[in-house]
Amino acid sequence: ERVAVAVLWFVALQAALAYVVAGVVKLREPGWRNGSMLQAVLATEFYGHAPLAAWLRTPAAARAAIWGVIVFELAFPLVFFVPAPWVLALLGTAFLFHAALAVAMGLNAFVWAFLATYPAIFFCATTGRN
Repeated sequence: ERVAVAVLWFVALQAALAYVVAGVVKLREPGWRNGSMLQAVLATEFYGHAPLAAWLRTPAAARAAIWGVIVFELAFPLVFFVPAPWVLALLGTAFLFHAALAVAMGLNAFVWAFLATYPAIFFCATTGRN
């Protein structure tokens, strides 16, 4: 049983680390912090999404959007310290984030890769604390 719990913690912490690393990378890069990288990515042919790119064309909108992502990614480890209803809310928000990326940018694999870790995260954030 202890090995199974350790494996679940490994999966959960790896997922949380993935979110934090993505947030740190964005936080360190001025182009991400000011929203210009988000605008640039959404303007590409491969990852682009014309309606979303048009909506985020103004620097203030792009900056607000990317800072929402940065804060979410950096705050994700809080999932291990909040009550169960908040765990579900954070995981639901994360799922919606990945679903939006799948629709907007075609990053479909991220939905399933991260979604597969959510049962381990939920277990560790609730039952696995003991």
